[in-house]
Amino acid sequence: MADAARSFSSPGKCPAKIPEDIGFSGPISGRLAGVAAAFVELQQARYLADYDVLDAAGEVNLPWAQECLEKVDAAFQDWSLEKGSEGARVFLAALLLWKNWGKKS
Repeated sequence: MADAARSFSSPGKCPAKIPEDIGFSGPISGRLAGVAAAFVELQQARYLADYDVLDAAGEVNLPWAQECLEKVDAAFQDWSLEKGSEGARVFLAALLLWKNWGKKS
């Protein structure tokens, strides 16, 4: 999912891996690119919070956690405006199908 989101994290041209028969050639909006970038950043933050020691006490420090929450809030606000777009529907499909797109059957 991170690879799919990463491919949508820059506004503009549609990712090359999107099958032509999907019928979407872009562009990727800035708002959708922001949602995708937040997905990648916050997935990594979740990993760090679960598996790395972030401070001497082994806890997530408050400013970092607050910054993550602000990113989540911004991403949800952007998603609420973007979710009905064609790009958003292709993004959701990409999250599910990314590894299979481009493979010959």
